[in-house]
Order: sequence, then structure tokens, then C-alpha cells
Amino acid sequence: MGYRNYLAIIKKEELKKIDSNFIESQKDEDGHVIICNLLKKAGMQDIYELGKHSKEGALLENIKTDIPEDLQENYKIIKEYANKNEYGFNILTKKELIYCIESFKQRVIKLLKNYLAEKSDCEFDTRTREERLISYVNDKLTWSEYYTNINEKDKFHVQSTWFYEYGIFDLIHSLKIIDWDNYCLIIYGW
Repeated sequence: MGYRNYLAIIKKEELKKIDSNFIESQKDEDGHVIICNLLKKAGMQDIYELGKHSKEGALLENIKTDIPEDLQENYKIIKEYANKNEYGFNILTKKELIYCIESFKQRVIKLLKNYLAEKSDCEFDTRTREERLISYVNDKLTWSEYYTNINEKDKFHVQSTWFYEYGIFDLIHSLKIIDWDNYCLIIYGW
């Protein structure tokens, strides 16, 4: 499967419960706990998978963000545990989520320009513009059953594909419905 990054939310009050004692209590007999299991035990809810080795995920895991003062001690404990075990973790703000949306937008623009160009910017892709466009449309039709996610319990996912052009909708939707006063947006990787 490989290393992947995920965006998630957790109540600030729940995040404050994650301290050294909490981490110790969650470890298995080998003295280990996977970061996602640790965060889920504390009440985390996944909202979006950024994917495998995403440039956005790598940046957001390590970017310096504005950590609320009352969460700084817990942040340090979780970050130290994550770094020691080669997991990613960070607390994000609206600014970082907007960065992610903008980055996805630029990827989509680049992709569409490439499909419309006479020649692909990939030296190994020798297809004509028409062949590339037909392939693009066929690819979207193949995955069309995933465009909607009519699951009333899952309020974050508007759709369930990994296509950036549709992922933008999930991220914008999340930006608008997260209760930023009571919840933290986090990124984790494993």
C-alpha cells in the first residue's frame, strides 16, 4: 500500500487527552501503536485521503503552523511520537486547507492543458490529442459510480474518487462545514 497521508478532524478537547500516559495505554505487547489507531482511539474522524506520497501531504506534515497555545504541549508529545516511529502528524489551519485546494486546482489545470495540447508533455505518451481526450473521458466513465457518495452519516465526502478534479469538492465542502472553534484539522501519515 505504501505511505499515505490523510486529513482528519478531532475535537480540541479530545486532542488534549493525548498525552504520554494515553500513548502508553494504547501500545500493544510490542510497545507500539500505529498513529491512525492512536488518533482514532482519541476520537479522530478521517475526512480525506490525500493519497500515496502526495506533495501536498509531505509539505503539510512538516510545515510550521499556528498551534493554539492550549494544544502546544499535546502537539509536541504526538509529533515526537510520530517522528520517532516514522509517521507524519501536524495540526493544520484553514490556510493550509486552502493551500491544498489551490494545489489540486493547479494540478487539474495542468492536466487539462496537457490533454488539450497537440503533443503530450510526457515523452512516452505518443497518442494524439484526440486519443488522449477519449482516454480521459473513458477513464472518468469507468470510475463514474464513485462520483457520488450518498451516505448521510458521512457528511464530509461529496464523492469518493481519487481524482483531483473531484477531490476539490470534498476539500471545499470540508472547509465550509468544519467547526473551526471546536475541532482541529490534522494531517497524519503512515
